[in-house]
Amino acid sequence: MINTTKQEQLNQDLYWLTSALSKSKSDLRPHIVNTYVRGNKMLATDGQRLHEITIDREVYVNVKDGFYSVVKRTKTNMILAYNVEHNADERDYPDCKSLLERPEGKSFVVMQHENNSSQAMANIIRAMDDGSINYNYLNDVLSDENAWDVTIKDHEHPLHFENGNKKAIVMPVRIK
Repeated sequence: MINTTKQEQLNQDLYWLTSALSKSKSDLRPHIVNTYVRGNKMLATDGQRLHEITIDREVYVNVKDGFYSVVKRTKTNMILAYNVEHNADERDYPDCKSLLERPEGKSFVVMQHENNSSQAMANIIRAMDDGSINYNYLNDVLSDENAWDVTIKDHEHPLHFENGNKKAIVMPVRIK
């Protein structure tokens, strides 16, 4: 069990991390509906985006590797429960290391201001050369209101975001 309060930085990080999980109640895939811990990395994805945080395992020594279900998700309290049922499938979690490596491409810094990512969105779309991105996913990535290093290879590859102990990728929207 991971239980954090508003005063802990991990609470804010977990709130950000879990924004990338699938909201579908009918999805049963463990890697889409649970956070996953491997070593000092925690991951969350809905298949269109991937968020990762790095945690200090010397501080959080009781956090075991495996899947965690979100029991409570608020800005003041996060509770994640070790999911015994899904941990039998742990070996099936996608290897995301290469996805989260910064690609070669255009790099620049963006920042969300007061829950408004309009300027960041405009800068990103201009750099994508005719691409598009889900506005809600961008808001979720930028929601901690820190400056983010963004790297864009092209409009067909994931957008890469990096900020301190956080990384994220967001798949571009393909309009045909």
